[in-house]
Amino acid sequence: METKFIKNLDLQRNGVATEVTIMRKIEHGKDDDNKMQYELWFIRNDELDAIDRTRLLEILQKSARVKDFQELYFTMAEVTLGNGMNALDYFHQYVKILYPSGKIMRPKEGRSAVTQRSTYT
Repeated sequence: METKFIKNLDLQRNGVATEVTIMRKIEHGKDDDNKMQYELWFIRNDELDAIDRTRLLEILQKSARVKDFQELYFTMAEVTLGNGMNALDYFHQYVKILYPSGKIMRPKEGRSAVTQRSTYT
């Protein structure tokens, strides 16, 4: 199955790629070189057990049937897993964010990326 949500990213910027599933991609403006910067919400596929990999595959297959027209984050919000839980609620435990700065953190309300350093006067 081919999907735009599975990517290999150099998360640690050390030349080693890790397979991830991209949940969201949020634009945060352009850097000094006029290159678009993104906040990437992702799940590391190597952190999932066999059951969760199967669950994620089923969601990706559903998304592929509708041509991946929306971010996986929103597709998950519409899916109920076999255990009765909402997919987005369940998989949230695995989600991390790669900020344009290269920092990786768990999602937390009140936190977002910045494209330039703030100055305090």
